[in-house]
Amino acid sequence: HERREEAAEEAAEAAPETADPPPLHEAVGAIAGAAAEARSWEETRALLSARASRLRGGSGALGFLCSVLLTRGLALVAAERDDGEAPLLDPTFGHCAQEALSLMLTGAAVAHLFDGERNLGGGFVLRGIRATPPVGLLSELEALRYVEVGSRLKCPSSPIWVVASQTHYSILFATSASAAAPSALEALEEELQRRFAEFDGDGQGFVSIEALRPLVSSLPPEYSGVLPDYDTLRKEVDPDSLLIVTWDAFQRATLPRHPKASALLSAATAAAAAVPLPTADADAAAAAAADAD
Repeated sequence: HERREEAAEEAAEAAPETADPPPLHEAVGAIAGAAAEARSWEETRALLSARASRLRGGSGALGFLCSVLLTRGLALVAAERDDGEAPLLDPTFGHCAQEALSLMLTGAAVAHLFDGERNLGGGFVLRGIRATPPVGLLSELEALRYVEVGSRLKCPSSPIWVVASQTHYSILFATSASAAAPSALEALEEELQRRFAEFDGDGQGFVSIEALRPLVSSLPPEYSGVLPDYDTLRKEVDPDSLLIVTWDAFQRATLPRHPKASALLSAATAAAAAVPLPTADADAAAAAAADAD
């Protein structure tokens, strides 16, 4: 036991001394002080090549974050955030805030992952993803109902996704662009759901009946002239006069009336009917048919 302790002490004395890393504000100051603004893609490539060793070093990730912040503009980033006083890096574990990740993926430092914006009233607006990004995001926290990831992040323009778990990030990709593309019917439903979500600020799946008229007015022009009058539509979406409109009821009353929906719904029904039943279900169906005969 004594020999092991002596060996450990000798190894510690022989090991080279490593300086403690500088405080975060000093590291950020050094990175920002060495920043250079590129005015073309060629200049950008040259600057990145000249700084390749720094990007591969211990402060590379921090340098990349500083570059993204300076490129977007600190004033604009502060205006986009929900809470400009909250740190972008967790002081304990070192992971970045959702606003920093959204900035890297979408170019805007927003805290929410749903599509578009949600007006909660009183001038309070929650900002989400405004456009389809080239790289998407999937989150384990959505399954736990902590966040809502919208279709724009789930269906990026390229089939590449950052996958966020509770402890780390990983990358998921596909070799075919079709993996990230929704079907035509899914695209219609997602657009309709985005419009509904703008009035469902709490994400509870329903809105008050007072929101029905402005909600219908916000729909894409393809719905103009195909929906029934307001009173008829109100009876369809609120048959029990509960003074609320659920998403399911609204979807049933509006989506099938879209000019393209009828053919798409028929095709989806036919495709589902063509899928063979599992063996047990098929045997049960054949026995039922035999009994009927």
